[in-house]
Amino acid sequence: MAITLQHFTPQYQQQVQDFVLGIQNGEFHLGLTVHDQPDLPNLQAFYQERGGQFWIALDEDDTVVATIAVELLPRHNAVLRKMFVAPHLRGKKTINNKELNIAQTLFNAVLDFAREHNVSDLWLDTPHQAQAAHRFYVRNGFVHVNAEAIPPEYRLPNIALSKIHLYRLSL
Repeated sequence: MAITLQHFTPQYQQQVQDFVLGIQNGEFHLGLTVHDQPDLPNLQAFYQERGGQFWIALDEDDTVVATIAVELLPRHNAVLRKMFVAPHLRGKKTINNKELNIAQTLFNAVLDFAREHNVSDLWLDTPHQAQAAHRFYVRNGFVHVNAEAIPPEYRLPNIALSKIHLYRLSL
């Protein structure tokens, strides 16, 4: 199995929507729709046309198997968004005798992008249920913060604050 990482292009819009909603609702039971998320209906306009970026990982069948995005905010802030990996590809995997860690590879792309764009603080939110994600973020240097700490431009998800964790990474 070969996995390739590339910038999002509009031909994958529907696949990404289905993939993201499938994990949000099928796995984490968040009850979100495409309309609850201002970025999801038009990823190119929300991220790429506003200076951010959206990456997808594709398998050899040209199927989206992972996503990650970065939204740039004022004052050297950015938000990590839409980090999802298909369940069968989570963690370290060996593919064609090569160790692959898709989540870390995606995250490293965001870090490189953030540094190139002089981001000083990277923020994110994640649902309580995403325990493995919490461990991943902490392992990568994020610290848990309260809602008062986030920048005013940060768009919180349409989920009760009591049901999400907020994190910050100082670069």
